[in-house]
Amino acid sequence: MGKQENSVASHIPKSVPPFVVAAEPARIPVIFVKDSAQIDSVIFANQSFLSLTGLTHADVLGRPIAAVLGALTDPATLTKIGKIMRAGPPAVWEMPCHRHNGSAFFVSVLATSVCSEKNEHLQTCLSFYLLDEGFERLLNIPSEARAIYEKTPGFIAYGEGPEHRFSFANESYKKFVGCDKLEGLTVAEAMPDIAAQGFVAVLDRVFQTGEPYRGESVPFDLPDRESGQKVRRYADFIYHPIRNENRQIVGIFCEGYDVTERRMAEAKVELLQAELRHSSRVNAMGTMAATLAHELNQPLSAIANYSAACLRLIDPADEKAALLLEAVRAINVTSQRAGNIIRGLRNLASRRESSRVTFDLKTTLEESLNLVRSGMSRDITAKIDIPDGLEIYADPVQIQQVVVNLLHNACDAVRDAQVKEISLEAVAAGREVEIIVRDTGSGVSVEAANHIFNWSETTKEGGMGLGLSICRTIVESHRGRIWLQETSSTGSAFHFTIPKSPMPLSDKRSGKIPKI
Repeated sequence: MGKQENSVASHIPKSVPPFVVAAEPARIPVIFVKDSAQIDSVIFANQSFLSLTGLTHADVLGRPIAAVLGALTDPATLTKIGKIMRAGPPAVWEMPCHRHNGSAFFVSVLATSVCSEKNEHLQTCLSFYLLDEGFERLLNIPSEARAIYEKTPGFIAYGEGPEHRFSFANESYKKFVGCDKLEGLTVAEAMPDIAAQGFVAVLDRVFQTGEPYRGESVPFDLPDRESGQKVRRYADFIYHPIRNENRQIVGIFCEGYDVTERRMAEAKVELLQAELRHSSRVNAMGTMAATLAHELNQPLSAIANYSAACLRLIDPADEKAALLLEAVRAINVTSQRAGNIIRGLRNLASRRESSRVTFDLKTTLEESLNLVRSGMSRDITAKIDIPDGLEIYADPVQIQQVVVNLLHNACDAVRDAQVKEISLEAVAAGREVEIIVRDTGSGVSVEAANHIFNWSETTKEGGMGLGLSICRTIVESHRGRIWLQETSSTGSAFHFTIPKSPMPLSDKRSGKIPKI
């Protein structure tokens, strides 16, 4: 190398951050890549990289990273590296290399992201570990390099041997796992929570097979550094085997990022999107309800009037007319109930307060079960367990609508079950009453359970996918909540709560609705 090659300042652009400049004296070969929409060009290479590869600053600076790596390795390996880099850091790979003089060497490359104070990606750092010179070169990191890795935004750790004994862990790693003392301890000793969650088994598999492991948004239940309480965190990370000069695996390199905030933000966005879809569909339901109410009120009124006239015409003393009298009365009651449901839906969709009173729950729920019994299969067993004297403050028609809908779903669920049984229960729960509908069906799939109370495509033949969405809207309008408590191959249990008495004015103004 000439005098110009040894001049560091002449090859470092003024725009390069101090963090990058700090890598110049490190004995670990390092290059930094400026990412842009057009090209990924090398903006810095330290002297260790030039000494390792035999390249010069002219061969490296300002050139695309593909061209720089292409001068070191074969086309097939370069193609694989391109795919890895397109996925973005963090990433680790091994590659065979050659110099202009024909000598060959083998390296492990770590790609990490250099971020701003606002956690915005600025550059990609590529660190080259010469595996042919043994494991000690990787473990005995110079103080300059330790200082660099100690302050990186991602977490980095090295573990030696099949017991995975820590030889290095930076501050980001210790902060993530909630443990300050790691060096010299095995993973199982230092972090029993990690071992209990099965991650030691993953490390064992990487150590035994030599196949790297990459996890994305993996959940970890770890102790908080300040409170000591377990908290759920998420990480993107890589476990990569480290080999000695004989190509034997002697340790594992771990590198990754804490993505908890990103994961929580994504979950919040998903929840908001689901709520927005639900609100949009409820608004559409309001329009439909208003149209149905307008179109159906007249024929329902006519049915009620004709059935009332028939009741007056039938002689109750005529024994032959007893069955006919009972049927006409049922027609009259059912038509009036249908009209009440439609008016209730119209009020619900237009956000108007429904007619709420304090009423005996047992009587109302028994009526609901009788309505369902009239149309359900005779081989289904129905049980009811409602305490006497249990009262709630609600719209009785709407509560019946929720219960009838849940019972109908329960009947559908047990249609093909060996044990065909449904049950209706109610228990006092503080200021609320909890109502439970159980079945012995085959359960609800995980995919369906995630969106079961949103208006969506139904799997029921002839269904509209509205039933549980309407139930949710009714329950939440009463300041209650509805949820799927349990579901398995032996049955499901739906729960919902309704206040025993009118909500205090302060609670009504707050508009707080319990989460489902």
